[in-house]
This record gives sequence, structure tokens and C-alpha cells, in this order.
Amino acid sequence: MKILYRFLALILLVLLLASLAGTAFAANTVSLSLPVKLSAEGNRPNPPETYTLVLQADDKSSPMPSGSSGGSCSYAVTGPGDFRLPAIVFDKPGVYGYTLSQLKGKSSNCTYDATVYDLKVTVSYSQNGSSLELTLAIYPQGDSVKASQALFVNKYAYPPTDTPRTGDGSSLLFYGLLGLVSLASLALVSPPLLKRDRGASGA
Repeated sequence: MKILYRFLALILLVLLLASLAGTAFAANTVSLSLPVKLSAEGNRPNPPETYTLVLQADDKSSPMPSGSSGGSCSYAVTGPGDFRLPAIVFDKPGVYGYTLSQLKGKSSNCTYDATVYDLKVTVSYSQNGSSLELTLAIYPQGDSVKASQALFVNKYAYPPTDTPRTGDGSSLLFYGLLGLVSLASLALVSPPLLKRDRGASGA
């Protein structure tokens, strides 16, 4: 009987340890969904243009979002607007480096923002050591001053579509009426002139 009790106690101990291990594993991951803002100035196309963002890891072995290949991934976003890239999951402490850029689009009327951002992700244990936490620093490449966010501003060459156009319709109407009045005046003046010409020729 004692052997049975010991066996049952051993099974319960194994189950308890497995449960604790699963809890510890879940607690020891932390994720980052990188926020990105795309802005467009000038005459934004309608429908909105689709832009392509590229996330590249400095080290190919660094964690990357699902679907990445060779430490790189690209995302198509229809903007402008605020977006979040798919999550990167970290399961151990370390300092991880990435770059974020935008591919040049196809519109000949747009100057695409060519800014490249250096991303520094620092993952460490919390103060009590029970979980992981991270900090994110964003730097425009070549700049030592941190940016508050990754921002891409695309500039279109022609005037904004929301710029009010005054007088276009009224001008067309005015010139149209002026043309009609001119034709009517010619029609009224032409018969007397013709009679006068005939009289002069008969004399």
C-alpha cells in the first residue's frame, strides 16, 4: 500500500513540476509590435497608394515576425495611417538590432521618404526576475538623437486635392454665355449689312 501511495505522490509531483515549467515558459517571453506612421503630403491618390515597409535584422539569428526569411520581411500597407507590424517574440535576454525602411514606390509624382531607422531592442529580466521586459530605441540612421516613432512622409508634387478651387465652374458658365450672346449679336447685325451691301452693289 505504501508503494502505491508513493507512486501516486510521484505522479502528482511530476504533474506539478510540468505545470510550473509551462507557467515559467509563458512568463519568460515578451513581444514587440513595432508602431509605424505613414504620412502623405500634397495630392494624395485616390484610391490610396500601397507602400512597402522592410524590416531587416542585423543578425539573421535574431527573432523575427512569423513569415520572415533570412532575417528579413516586407509588409504592404495601404496608407497613410498608423500601423503596427506583426509581433516579434523574444524568449531570452539580449540586445537585438534591426533596420526599418520603405521601398520606393511607382508613382512618378511622389517623392518617397528614404529614411532608414535603426532599431535597438533591449530585452532583460524584470527586477524580481520573474519575467522578461523590453525597451525600444529608434534612431534615424546616422543620427544620435532618438526618434519618438518610425515616421515616413511621402510627398506628392501637385497641389492637395482638398485645396478649394474657386471660380472654375462660374468662369466656364460666363464664357459660354458670352459666346452665345456674341453669336446672337452677329445674327441680328448680319441681315442689315447684307441688305446694305446689296443696295450698294445695285447702285
